[in-house]
Amino acid sequence: AVLWHYEKHRNEVGEGEGFEAATEHAMLTLEYEAQKALSEAASNFPAPLGKLGGFILHSTLATGFVGSYSLPGDALTQELSSKLTNPSKLRSLFEKNVYISDQEGDRVGDLLKALPIVCEAD
Repeated sequence: AVLWHYEKHRNEVGEGEGFEAATEHAMLTLEYEAQKALSEAASNFPAPLGKLGGFILHSTLATGFVGSYSLPGDALTQELSSKLTNPSKLRSLFEKNVYISDQEGDRVGDLLKALPIVCEAD
């Protein structure tokens, strides 16, 4: 889904606007979580193969073939955070499908309206 979204919207945002960083951050997070889930499944492998089956699963699927994945680094997280907390094409892309009610006091709507004011004051 992440790669489909990237392929579909990459021309809307443009190069250097943080869309690549958002995609990379999402993929690194998903890879890490998938590897962690496989490792936890291997640790909990049921009988009759028990520990042997868990060892095989853990050594081949969880770490053996693919190496070790890690969460996105601070630099990538800071880059993405900067693009999402300041007015940008990337932020506009994600705002496009956010539901905002017409009711006074809608928290999401208030936050989105306040962003340009906060950024100008900063």
